[in-house]
Amino acid sequence: MLESSIEDAVNYYASRNGFIHRKLNNQSDDGWPDRLYTSGKGEHFYIEFKRPGEKPRPLQVYRIWTLCKMNCEVYVVDSVEEGKDVIDYYKRGRVDATPVSRASDTAYDPAVRSGPYSGSGAGKD
Repeated sequence: MLESSIEDAVNYYASRNGFIHRKLNNQSDDGWPDRLYTSGKGEHFYIEFKRPGEKPRPLQVYRIWTLCKMNCEVYVVDSVEEGKDVIDYYKRGRVDATPVSRASDTAYDPAVRSGPYSGSGAGKD
């Protein structure tokens, strides 16, 4: 499944559930998560979409780590189901267990280049 297909399905689901979302694509500042979502309660979070099994590239790891250090909530999603789980988590008022796709500053520490989310480094950003 393509990353764009996952993103489109999650965006549709989010819109149907009262969320707004904006694409973050600044050509002069790469590596930021794909989307910023805002719930009807004013909560906001970021999602980085990936193809199944794909991990963020090194610059994306750094951006995710930066956002986590600033207490932002970032999710790395590689399936439609994971994306819907994140939307449902906020829809229910964050009362359930945190979705497994949530990033943490320790898991995405850019100093740990050989860590599970370091990516291949191939391609843009």
